This record gives sequence, structure tokens and C-alpha cells, in this order.
Amino acid sequence: MRPEQSSGAGAGGTAAAEWLSAWLGAIVGTLIFLPTLWYGYVWDDRYAIVTNTSLKSWKTLAQALWGPMDATVSMYRPVTGSIVFFQFHLFGLHPWGYHLTSVLLHAIACALVFRVAQQLSAARAGAVFASLFFAVHDAHLEAVAWVSALAEPLVVCFILAGFIAYLRYRRERQGKWLAAISVLFFLGLLTKETAIALPLLLLAYELTLGDSGSRGFRRNLPLAAALSGTVFVYVVMRHFAYKGFIYNESHLPLRALFFTWPSLLVTYGRHLLIPTSVSPFYEFNYVVAANWSFWLPLAMLIALAGAALFASKRLAGGALIQFCTLGMVISIIPALDLNIFQYREIMHDRFLYLPSVFFAILAAHLLFGIHADEDVAQNSAGTRRYTTAYAALGACLVLLNGAALLIQSPVWRNDLTLYSYAVRISPGNPRPAFALAQEYLERGDLPQAEQLLQHVVRLVPAPMAFALLGQTRLRMGNPQAAEEPLRRAIAAAPDRPGQHFMLGQCLLRLGRTDEANMEFNSERALSSDSRQISLRQLPTAAAAKP
Repeated sequence: MRPEQSSGAGAGGTAAAEWLSAWLGAIVGTLIFLPTLWYGYVWDDRYAIVTNTSLKSWKTLAQALWGPMDATVSMYRPVTGSIVFFQFHLFGLHPWGYHLTSVLLHAIACALVFRVAQQLSAARAGAVFASLFFAVHDAHLEAVAWVSALAEPLVVCFILAGFIAYLRYRRERQGKWLAAISVLFFLGLLTKETAIALPLLLLAYELTLGDSGSRGFRRNLPLAAALSGTVFVYVVMRHFAYKGFIYNESHLPLRALFFTWPSLLVTYGRHLLIPTSVSPFYEFNYVVAANWSFWLPLAMLIALAGAALFASKRLAGGALIQFCTLGMVISIIPALDLNIFQYREIMHDRFLYLPSVFFAILAAHLLFGIHADEDVAQNSAGTRRYTTAYAALGACLVLLNGAALLIQSPVWRNDLTLYSYAVRISPGNPRPAFALAQEYLERGDLPQAEQLLQHVVRLVPAPMAFALLGQTRLRMGNPQAAEEPLRRAIAAAPDRPGQHFMLGQCLLRLGRTDEANMEFNSERALSSDSRQISLRQLPTAAAAKP
């Protein structure tokens, strides 16, 4: 019997037990993320929602379909943009509504994980474990607790629903399921580009669990034609939405990408396997040569691939092991395009949301599925002891991940807690330290901001950090200490508006009027706004917040 042909409901089970099995993961996933309803906006939320004035206009809906929500960011995600638009008009600026949407999407994803696991394996206990493990996996914090990561659970819901429709199509060969696959795939592409993984997942299924012969190829020609047509329509729409097809933040050479991939994949694998400290910021450097930072992770990846191949050959359900392994690999491929990220910000746990689906199903099969036939064939005391031991191990995995998630969840309450935690996790990354300094400045805690900015300029001589350090010292009433970082900011970026203005204020407070006037004149030459400010107004502007 093929996996998709199994009922998975468990013969003789009561309706209540079957309902609880199907929805237990969704219930637990909702409850464990329920505290996020009391969290606020963090990180990029203020730009995507709080200060995004385009959300007030209904013209934004048309723009979401035929162009990006933000003209400065070339990401064509009209479904995601439309949902954010309706969230704004339904909830306003109350963050609980946005968090509620993410939590509900996570619950739906948990229920879909149960359905997929149920159809891939005959063990209902394994499907329940897979949905529970997925529900509480600590790597999902960023994807669910961060409002702006809405696209992650949403696109996974479309992918999993499309996969379930595909399994029904294989079984029944009805046009309605072929249409359902195309529609769900199209909606997924309009949600996030990673939906392109769905056709690859279907191919992986055919190669491992399906009919890989010529007969299977001919039977799947209508499916291939439907998916190809869907991609064509999407590409045409994306082309007319804006110029350029791929959005890049960086422009790294292929050599750097190739040498960095092994260490990045090993780090993703560690976060998938072991409950660990998760953060939106990590210390991650590019690998630019074939040194130990390349060879050691590569050897670890080869060892993992060998272990997966060995398990698929020696254990029951080897085809399912192969499919889950391919599913994890296919799902993480979009995260390997490192050019879409800011410099060195290449590790993000939200990209584990889809791979964790197949990891949860694989873990469920190893714990429950490979012994299911033995349990039916012989109900011996030894077999029952093994089953109990595996169930206890599965419970430990769920509890450990759930505990790690609950402990770290409050970090996402607000920017202050998030950036403070990120600085502790990644003290060598200047971005969270700079963001935390700005947060302290907004709260009026100047000494803390100065300390953090000093740390930032020691890590990287960024002109913005020097300028903000000088401005902070000026606000603290210390123009002598402010002059040096302000001059370094100008030396690094002489054409940046605002820097000459701040140095002029500093020199004016030091009584060096002629030098101050020279800086004010330099500022006027750069900034049209400063031409409206008279010299008599300049000394009073120093008290303004950055």
C-alpha cells in the first residue's frame, strides 16, 4: 500500500480521538504562541506598518497586484501585501490583531503538517508527534512572533495544502484536484518566492515514493503542464510589476557563496536539530577560501548525507526517509541566495519554517513509523517497551523545544528586549548594538546609548555610528568629546547631509564661531533643507533628538 493510500486515522478509533489527533498540534501551537498577542511591533515592523502611509490609501491594493508595496524594495508579494493592507484597516495600529493573524496561520500549518504526515505514514501516533513537534519548534519564533514574517507561515500553508491536493490528484486523477494544485501554487508564489519549492517537492515524491518509470511520467504530464503554465503567468505578472526579476541587497562573488554555503547549512542544521538560542541577528562571516571553515562543515554535510542514505537502505520506510531528506534540502535552497540579504546578515531562523515540516515528519517516522509493522505483527512485551521508550523520547523532544520557545518568546515583546538579547547573543555584530543605541536614545538614556555606540565604532568604522556618537555626546553636554567622532563621520562620508550641521553646532558651543560658520556653509551646499535655517536658529537645534 502506498503512503497516500493509507487512511491514517487508526481503525477502531473514536471520532473524538480522531478529531483530537488531527487538531492537537494546532491547539498546542496556538496556546504556546498566545502570549505574542500582548507583544508590540519590533524590528522592521515600524517601516512596514507603523510609518507606512501607503496602507491608508485603497490604491495600495492595485499597487500590491501590479507593483511592490514599497517602491524601494523589489519584492513582488501581492497576497502578503494585500493581507497587511486589510490588517491595517481592520486592526489599525493595534499589534494584537497582526500577531493573532500569525498565530492562526501557524495553527493552520500545524494541522496541515498532521494531514501530510498522516498520508505519508500509516502511524497515527507519528502524525500526532509530527504536528506537535512542528508546533513547538523553537526555530519558529522569528516566523510567528515577528509580525513582518507573516509570509513564512502563509506560504507554508499554501505549499502544504498544494501537496495534499497533489496526493489526492494522484489517487483520484480528477481535474478539480489538478486545478486546486495550480491555484494553491499560484497563491503561494504571490505570497513569497519560496513557493517555487512545491514543484520540486512533487518531483522528489515521484522519485522516492511514487512511480518514477515511463508510465508515471506520462500520467503526470497534465500536472507538469499545469504547473508550468502557472509559473509562466506568475513570471509575466512579475515582469510587468517592476523592472528586474531578482532583488539583491548584496553582490557577492560566486566564490564567496560557494565557500560559505557549507558552514551556513551546518548552522541551519544545528538550529533544526538542537534547541538553541535564536535571534534575528548572528555573528556570521563569509568564507572566502578553501580553509577549515569550508572543509570541516563540508565533511559534516557529507557525513549527514551518508547517514541518511544508510538509514534509507537499512531501515523500514527507506523511501520516506529519502523523501524527507530531499524535502529539507529543497526547502532550504532559497536561503542560499545570500545576495538577497544585507552584508553578513545571512542567517535567519524563519527560513527553517518549511524545512522543519519534513524534519518533524522524518523524526516521527524514525520514532514511530519504522516500528509500526512490528507492533502489528508481534505484540510482545519487548516490543511494547521499545514503543514506550520511543514515545518517551518523542515527548522529551517536544518538551525541550517547547521550553526553549517559551523561555525565549518574551524577547520579542519590544525593540528594547529584542535588541538587548541580540547584543548578548551576537556581541560581534554591530547592527543590533546600533539599533539598541537608537532605542536608548529614543528613551532618553544617553549614557547607555554612548556606551553602545562606542562598541559599534570599535567593531566597524561606520560614518552613521560616528555621527550618532558625536550627536549623543553633544546632547550630553560634552562638545569636546563630540568633535572627534563628528569629524571622523565627515571624513568617511563628506557628502552625507546633516553631519556638517552637527559639527557646526559642536564648534559653536566650543566658541569657535568662524569654524562653525564654515561647517554651516558646507551643510547649506549639501542640504536644501538647511538653507532655510538662519545662523541664529542653529545653536538651539542641538537639543533636538536624532
